[in-house]
Amino acid sequence: DHRDLHSFPTRRSSDLTDVWVQDLERGTLTQRTFGAEPEQVTWTPDGKRIAYGSRRNGKRAFSLPREGNGEPEPSAFGSFSPDGRFVANVQGNPETGLDLWVQPVSGNKTLQPFLQTKFTEAGPKFSPDGRWIAYGSDETGQSEIFVRPYPGPGKKWQISTESGVHAIWSRNGKELFYRNGQKWMSVAVNLSPEFTAEKPRLLFEGPYALVGSQSYDVSPDGQRFLVLEPVEKQLAPVTHLNVVLNWFEDVKKKVAPAAVQGR
Repeated sequence: DHRDLHSFPTRRSSDLTDVWVQDLERGTLTQRTFGAEPEQVTWTPDGKRIAYGSRRNGKRAFSLPREGNGEPEPSAFGSFSPDGRFVANVQGNPETGLDLWVQPVSGNKTLQPFLQTKFTEAGPKFSPDGRWIAYGSDETGQSEIFVRPYPGPGKKWQISTESGVHAIWSRNGKELFYRNGQKWMSVAVNLSPEFTAEKPRLLFEGPYALVGSQSYDVSPDGQRFLVLEPVEKQLAPVTHLNVVLNWFEDVKKKVAPAAVQGR
């Protein structure tokens, strides 16, 4: 089942980031791109393709088959609506900064504004029923998670209370997860007939890395979290010492003019 597989950027020997796929059941790890420098890697709703943005040669979007040797194809990337028809993403604007936009996947692919304000919006995520979008905004003076109806207009709800980033919906639409520093929070929500949200509760804490637009993922049953554990570089152990005698005399010989050295 593709939902038990996770795609994520990782490092190669060339120090370029790429998309890899790990099969959690078989324990295999497969590299899917080479030198792509991807961002916002995600599955398409049907699970057959991997979509991502690439920082190489300008910011462009691609997708490629989950398995096999298929070449990357131009695509939209970001948070897909459940029916796969739209993608929510972030675009910069000289006047309003980072805003939320929605793009049709096929047909007329013109970007459609979803939320444009003087504040910074980020990380839009379609709800499992496609009727809501969760996102981050700094309109309160710090990053918090909000929910708005899609396609709108309508009331907004503030989900987090003491800062929040990287919102992810549970697959069943009953929870909304987010990160507050080193705390992972959960908010019980109801999507229908009207949106409601309860008080955030702490799930767990940990010294895990905070990178990019999404630093963790959640399994389909909402019981397992995939997080990034920082790895400290270990210095090689000292196995021997070199002792140089008459070091200053050696330096004087090397820097002295040839005439002084009698050459």
